[in-house]
Amino acid sequence: MSISQTGVIPSGTQSLFFEGAWFPGGPPPDVSIGNDNLTLFQIGGEMFAGNISAWGGQTAQLTVTVPGGYGNYVFDDFSFSTSAVPEPSALALTAIGGLLFALCRRFAPKRQ
Repeated sequence: MSISQTGVIPSGTQSLFFEGAWFPGGPPPDVSIGNDNLTLFQIGGEMFAGNISAWGGQTAQLTVTVPGGYGNYVFDDFSFSTSAVPEPSALALTAIGGLLFALCRRFAPKRQ
């Protein structure tokens, strides 16, 4: 199931922000502009963002597509922003990877 709207994306727009919620464990929706799916980042709670800087100042169609059979999907408060999407930093990802590695080593079975 999809819903779409066509309009002008304001010039200088960097990001699309929206609130969304869906069944835990269900797949996320596909959010696209034109025929290009956006990479979505969860930026806290039920707030999501995607980079749409390539479409600033253009007329484009925004489409949200949800898969069937996974329960309810809820969306609200779509907005354009001149702020960049807050993506995870390389340092944070490296730190998380190191922590996971340390935990795996800590709880690995001991060789006899």
